[in-house]
Amino acid sequence: MGIWQKNQGGDNPDANQPFAPSIKGHDDRLLDNSMGYWHTFKRTISYIPGTVPLYEFVMGLRKPNEVPRYRLSRGPMPCPDILGLEKQYRKSPLSKQADSFVLYRIIGNDLVPRHRKGQSRDNLRFILENEPDFPNCEKRFVINRIVDSKEEEGIIGLLEEAGYAYLRIPFRLEEYRKLAWDVQGVPLKYAPFTRRFSTLSPAEQLRLLMRVYRYKNNYVMNNNGARNAALTEGRHLAKWVLPWDGNCFITQKAWQKISEAICSYPTFPILSCP
Repeated sequence: MGIWQKNQGGDNPDANQPFAPSIKGHDDRLLDNSMGYWHTFKRTISYIPGTVPLYEFVMGLRKPNEVPRYRLSRGPMPCPDILGLEKQYRKSPLSKQADSFVLYRIIGNDLVPRHRKGQSRDNLRFILENEPDFPNCEKRFVINRIVDSKEEEGIIGLLEEAGYAYLRIPFRLEEYRKLAWDVQGVPLKYAPFTRRFSTLSPAEQLRLLMRVYRYKNNYVMNNNGARNAALTEGRHLAKWVLPWDGNCFITQKAWQKISEAICSYPTFPILSCP
């Protein structure tokens, strides 16, 4: 989804997504090593004939109730005040400003094995070589906490060679190391390495570990942080700011449809493009 926001809007809160590669610091090694030994032991035992069915049978007998899940109640969807938006827009200086756009692509880490190593760099190269220019639109990029310094250097090299401006949000290992584990988000009886934790399925164990690493993963992922950086800079450059994912590629026909739709609703401060 692409978000189009007029430049008078405020920053969104930095509520990042929890899934990202974990960068291991000194505080993480005990947890990682212990899990590594346990998974190595289970993998070795699995080669003995009959152990896997026996393990599944025993787990079925001992397994407690699933880790509790909590439903989120967001309430009813708000109804926009169309008349109020129109009145506000007519009073705004933006109503006298021609429609202009600044399109950001936010380039982050390759999430191996979901992504191929170097995929973000290759996708950027494809965009630079094949995407057409768009009228009244400036293209910019955000380099978002890329951990691999060689990949980051390659991405910067492509952008500078093509002559595009970019924001760089650096990954700092010391900042990452200082982030605590989110132990409060894990029920105590299911804490890692406890008896009940060992009876959970691998998927459930992974869910708990991902919760423990939430703050660290949020730092690496930094989705909304990068979007906010694009919005902060972009509101001084154009009427509409487009903080899009780095893998988004737009054809001329698609841009025409999108820009026409945007210009048809000038009173809306924020629009989404599925």
